[in-house]
Amino acid sequence: MKRISLFVLALLVFLQPLAVEASNWPAFGRDDTRQRTAVDQKAMPPLYKKWEVENIGWSISSPVTDGTYIYHVAGGFLYKIPLNLNFYDQPLTVSSFLRQRGINNEQVQRVRISDNPHVASHPTYDPIRNRIYVGTGDNRVARINPSTMRIERWFSAGARVVAAPTVLGEDLLVYSTGERARLFLAKHDQRDFINYGDSPAEITGTVAVKQTSRGPIIFVPINYRGQNRPGFVDAIRVIDRGRGRAPGFEFVWSRPFRTDNGVAASIVYDERRDRIYFADKSGAVYAVNASTGRQVWKNTRYRHSSSATTMVNNSPALYGDTLVIPYRYQGGRNRGMIAAFNVTNGQVRWARTSAGEPLSTGNYQGEISSAPVIIVQGNQRIVLFGNTRGVLRAVNLSNGQARPVARQGNRDLMSVRFEGGRPESIYQGQGIATEIMVANGHIVFGANDGATPNRSGNNGNLYAFSTEDFPFMMPLSLTGRVHAQETIPQGAPLPVYFGPWNIGTRDINQPFSVRLYVNNVMVREERYNRLRSGELIGQWITVPAQVATPSRGKKEIRLEVDVRNEVDEPVRSDNIIRRYYEVTPAIPINCPEGFNWEGDRCVKRWTEHRITDRQTRAIRVR
Repeated sequence: MKRISLFVLALLVFLQPLAVEASNWPAFGRDDTRQRTAVDQKAMPPLYKKWEVENIGWSISSPVTDGTYIYHVAGGFLYKIPLNLNFYDQPLTVSSFLRQRGINNEQVQRVRISDNPHVASHPTYDPIRNRIYVGTGDNRVARINPSTMRIERWFSAGARVVAAPTVLGEDLLVYSTGERARLFLAKHDQRDFINYGDSPAEITGTVAVKQTSRGPIIFVPINYRGQNRPGFVDAIRVIDRGRGRAPGFEFVWSRPFRTDNGVAASIVYDERRDRIYFADKSGAVYAVNASTGRQVWKNTRYRHSSSATTMVNNSPALYGDTLVIPYRYQGGRNRGMIAAFNVTNGQVRWARTSAGEPLSTGNYQGEISSAPVIIVQGNQRIVLFGNTRGVLRAVNLSNGQARPVARQGNRDLMSVRFEGGRPESIYQGQGIATEIMVANGHIVFGANDGATPNRSGNNGNLYAFSTEDFPFMMPLSLTGRVHAQETIPQGAPLPVYFGPWNIGTRDINQPFSVRLYVNNVMVREERYNRLRSGELIGQWITVPAQVATPSRGKKEIRLEVDVRNEVDEPVRSDNIIRRYYEVTPAIPINCPEGFNWEGDRCVKRWTEHRITDRQTRAIRVR
């Protein structure tokens, strides 16, 4: 019998649908921590160009993938593209691209989501409900069923949606607007919002999420369009009040974190250190304690007092103790650069120009137009980034030295040029302006010939690079999935959802077993005979209190998924999924009015935020 390799691809925490495996890329920044790091054994450059679609549409949105399909917004359409398309020697037209099929006869599809091709929002794939959310060019958010490629629902915003919508739980959605700086919290058909001020206040960066047992905490960046004035970052806990009720919220910090200038790009959350990292648009870089809102460090080495000399409007990337910040330009137009910082102390590790060279060379190649992406494979760690002249480059994460990015025949290419145009444009959209998606053996991105859409909105191409042997890989992926609370009070039972999931492109017609362990005690085993492509089979169970919480401290949840051979023995292959949860002291019956239980004591709950003594910026509006 042929042995089938199992990939441990998914580990989801309760109410954390987007904290998924590195091999997939379901959201802007990969998941809702926005770290932009892919641990992918099949996507380490140099790679071969797989296909190119000419004039598919202008786009500054990130492609995303559910492991079987790529979803990309371009020219006012949402495209659904089979991941396992063939290699094509010549560029494809849009009409021919729509006729292409994957190796299992899956067809490229699309649905129009806006008559305005200037769609700035990134799509978000929700793997729990199999839905896609994306802001349109006409002040709305669309919810799309990718199985049918039909729009199921519209969420109004009242202003242009720039950041990616974020899924926080079962039908629990947060989205924001530029121009009017409103943060919407939606549950099914009920919603509430927080008003951070009318224009020029705006929210253009996507929120980062910290998952807690009391509900997700989101970190919100506030910018002021066209102005050099202090901005801030806010921390808000979102409270799911159930179907039929608008979500609630509470402020986590006593006041927002004030910045030297507005924060135009997204926040990165570091769960290992419980910190957030970000840059303001003048170039100062910050590390802030996510629980207290207090500054850990601040680096102003590349900050300038005027945004005419430095601008940061793309998002950072994080891996281990290294944070990479993209500077659109530094010290003058067409002088783009990226810099790496040590998150331990905030010191600069290296900096490179938009041409991938040390700053001392003075050799630049336009401005930085995309957020950097970090790819990890064993001891190899590289950073990918694009510039306004349409050039894709790669450098080492450790020292910034240039690396080959693509391969043509037997020749390695240190850079590849795509669409360019006027590199000096002040608008974000020129060159490689989409985020670079890295997942499942692919690198996918778009490039625009023009900083804004042309009349037809078609002045942008889409590219996919892959390994040469990818078409011969088995398109089957059996995985496990676990949902559990992150913390539980001592003595309480532990609710766990577990089950197998086939995110491949073939049915699994072979017996396999799924076993759940809590603290090294097997509490459940299920056996299955088959699993259809794309199918999730699972169930909630309540682990007995004596197994789940015998004492305080860190505990382990372990899931094993094994194919079984002819004699019913499990055939294992790197298929163990682990998750840790924290047992905290028993929750007291009551806290005084105005207090909440935080860890092991009652803490006063803040109900408003004051940026200064005279001005309140976060006010609940019904």
